Amino acid sequence: MKWDVYILRDTLEKMLEKAGFIPDLYQIKVEVDCVYIHFDKKAAVEYFEKEFDESDLIKDCVFEYKRFGKKHAACIYYW
Repeated sequence: MKWDVYILRDTLEKMLEKAGFIPDLYQIKVEVDCVYIHFDKKAAVEYFEKEFDESDLIKDCVFEYKRFGKKHAACIYYW
């Protein structure tokens, strides 16, 4: 399962770049079963969610919004 999470991380990072996010705008954290992408603004999470919904990942992954203090996060994990 860990290996799958790192593959998911790489895929999400490519999606972020393709969507126009520069690395200064987000921070990626990998957990055992989830990849968190932290943003400063909720609007960034909402924009990325639209990109996610249009991708092939929607078939195999779940997208959730979470809040960590002042940070807004997209939590993506496999079914």
